[in-house]
Amino acid sequence: MIIPSKMKKGKKICFNIFLCLIGQIIQIFLIGIIELYFKRKQNFMSRISPEEAKSAISAQSWNEQRQFIEHIEELLMDEDEVITIEEIQICFNVLSKYLSDKNKDCVQRSMKIIEALCNSMKENGISTNVSTIFKSVFQCLNDSRPNIREQSTKTINSLCTISTFSLFTKNTSELALSFLPEGKLNVLQILQNHQDELTYEEWNHILVFVIQSYEDKSQAIKSRAQDLTKCETFIQVLRRNFDKLNPSQKKLFQGMIDKLSKPAEDSKIDHQEVQLPRNVDPKLPVIDLNTSAFSRRQRQGEFKESDGLFLITDVSTFIPFMHRLSLDVRDVFDDEVSEKLLSQQSLVRVIAVDHLRDIFDSSIKNFENSIDIVLRWCVIQFLGYQLNVSQASLRLLTDLFDRCSDKFILTSKEVHIIVPVILWCTATESEAFSYLLQQIRRLSKEKDFNQSLLMSLSLDHSAVITHIFDELKKSTQLDTIEGQLKELCVEGCYMVRNGCQKLLKKLAPMSPRRAQSGKDNVSRLQYYIQLIKSNPDDVDDSHAVFGFLLDYIERKPTDPREIRYLLYCMHAFLSEPYLVDGINQNDFATLVSALCEFSLDCPLDFSDALLSIGFVIVSIHANITIFEALINFIGQHINDQTRRSFAFQTFTIGIQLIAVSQDSSDLLQLRTFAKSVIAQNSSKDDLRAILCRSLLAEIFSLENQQKNDLDLFKSFDDFSALRQQSSTNVLSEVDVNGQSASVLVSSDDLSDFLKILQRINRQDSRTEGIRELINFDERFTGMKIIDTISSLSPLLRKDIENMRNRGTNSRPSSRNSYRGEESNDLNRSFGNKYSRPTSRSSSRQPSVGHDTNARSKTQSGRPSSRSSNNRNFNKNNW
Repeated sequence: MIIPSKMKKGKKICFNIFLCLIGQIIQIFLIGIIELYFKRKQNFMSRISPEEAKSAISAQSWNEQRQFIEHIEELLMDEDEVITIEEIQICFNVLSKYLSDKNKDCVQRSMKIIEALCNSMKENGISTNVSTIFKSVFQCLNDSRPNIREQSTKTINSLCTISTFSLFTKNTSELALSFLPEGKLNVLQILQNHQDELTYEEWNHILVFVIQSYEDKSQAIKSRAQDLTKCETFIQVLRRNFDKLNPSQKKLFQGMIDKLSKPAEDSKIDHQEVQLPRNVDPKLPVIDLNTSAFSRRQRQGEFKESDGLFLITDVSTFIPFMHRLSLDVRDVFDDEVSEKLLSQQSLVRVIAVDHLRDIFDSSIKNFENSIDIVLRWCVIQFLGYQLNVSQASLRLLTDLFDRCSDKFILTSKEVHIIVPVILWCTATESEAFSYLLQQIRRLSKEKDFNQSLLMSLSLDHSAVITHIFDELKKSTQLDTIEGQLKELCVEGCYMVRNGCQKLLKKLAPMSPRRAQSGKDNVSRLQYYIQLIKSNPDDVDDSHAVFGFLLDYIERKPTDPREIRYLLYCMHAFLSEPYLVDGINQNDFATLVSALCEFSLDCPLDFSDALLSIGFVIVSIHANITIFEALINFIGQHINDQTRRSFAFQTFTIGIQLIAVSQDSSDLLQLRTFAKSVIAQNSSKDDLRAILCRSLLAEIFSLENQQKNDLDLFKSFDDFSALRQQSSTNVLSEVDVNGQSASVLVSSDDLSDFLKILQRINRQDSRTEGIRELINFDERFTGMKIIDTISSLSPLLRKDIENMRNRGTNSRPSSRNSYRGEESNDLNRSFGNKYSRPTSRSSSRQPSVGHDTNARSKTQSGRPSSRSSNNRNFNKNNW
């Protein structure tokens, strides 16, 4: 079939049209895809356009800056589209400029945005260079505003999660050296939180900063730097760079390197050396305060003695008290210190304590002339909830009170304000406040201190009342408050009445004593022995019994039967705390003198029994009155006295027991007494000089021990090592086969451990605390608890070793084990070994042990393991 040419031409045209349509469709499709791509890209870029970023960087007003910040906040809140790396980089460039702005709102919100951006990067796996923004945030740690510093710490922690901690250490080496004290504290705090993760290179970065912080005058900065220097890696870096240190720094850290490189040697005690007070830099310029002794006396009329008590019992007194205090603070201190002292921020007040320390270090007169203001300010801190401010204030007072001049005396109003608050704080069993109370006693008049104690009875708190009467028992001038004690015997509660009655018994005279002697004194002694051993509470008048025994000893009986019953009855009486509590301290000195006179004529068979009574006496009152009585007797009979005499051995036992219930004021009196005796009897072989030199050595050892223990507990408070472990409550131990095992330690165990440390820090319960520490260590074998603590306190190690050495040979005694025994069963010994009392209450327990199977007992004339002279004691003495 022949197709016409026109038809062919028409088909060709249709085919071409079809091809054109297909080409146009493909072109439209491709153009749509390209337009969609560029449209989406244009939409992405429009979220933060270059013009907007440029405008945000050049913004000067807070309103313009806030618009950009709010835009970023909207992007972060957009859940449909994740913020990209390009957007984050633009934000960092703008916000780094905002961080240097003077407007605190702009700075704080910028850092919050940065923190949120870091969290977004971490969640979405985005990474970028943050070194520039890190440096800007790091500089905010040195801001004068505490809220900015706190936020910068949070932001830096977020930046560290998306980068390396090396950025922080590098900025520390470059910028932190010029920071203010507040900024340095923040840097050190962050370093403390990451010290376990620091690499060798990072320690190299911060070495210079840590060393300069270690030398800083601020105690807070120095304390945190000391924590960092205990890290082993720091010691290694320090050794590598030791040659780069200046001479003063080499001298400062040489001891630390030597201590860790070889075992610490036992410290040698110079018996003649006296501990010096804390060194004060003589180059410190004196800072003048707007106060004087006259101004201090004038301010006394502006407050009342009851202000401290009412701060606890009446909330309405707080506002007028603070108003008066703020006026006095602004009158005496400059504006900068005043603002910090009166700040609402706890960290600022801690810094204010450092400023006060600098002021008072330059001149102790500044402290003495402004003590009324400092005490009132510290009272507010003690009653507050900020523990860091309370601890800093407490350390300030205790440190400065130790440096006050001998003539400095607290006024009556100052004592009445501070004592009730201290007693209230001791209700929490804080040993540090108890030490402050002893300092107040030493620096005040006895009458003012006793009256402030009685005033504090109105707190009506059982723990406080108990502590008050414990303090009043130590008083030597109870006659100044005799009238008030009689009133309280009528008006007070049972607990107060009972305590006042015991104190009044101490004031009662011992006469008449001679009229009590009868024909059958042995029967009377037997009756008293049975009564004391069976139920001492039935003794109606302990004064009468004590007077009878004292009178009997002064008559110096010669009949062995009478002597046996007399000494046994005296020992039983002195071993009962309930009976001894009502005896005046001066009457014990009379008893010691009578026993010394009796020892001259006493048969040798009863010498050990007589010495055991001397042991009980000095375990109750190892104070200056007893030592004076013994020294006076030795002086009167110097030709008859030897090292085996009753007076000499009793004095020696007393030296070893002065650690029981001795505060700093007692040690100071004993030291003065010992020096006076040595000066009057300078002969090398004089027994009095020998005893007093031993007394001085023991005092020096105790003071060093107290200092080491105080440093130990400060380290626990500052670093909170145990409390950090309580969050996990998991400790690991190594069993006998060397395999690691996990031991669950409850919060109760950690609490018990802290209480044990508190007992060790107290002189009256030190021995008991050491014994409990040994038992606690045995419960967690492999933990090396004792080794860790002993490394911080070498003297404590020596006490622990002594306790372990004599632990197997000594047995506790209890008066309850003797009740119900026949009174005529006296053919038994006082005990096989003397042991040091563990507390003030337990120190009056008898050192008597009964053993019906034993034929003889061996006892030591001295109560500690240092004794080498043992005697065989015949039970037929009784």
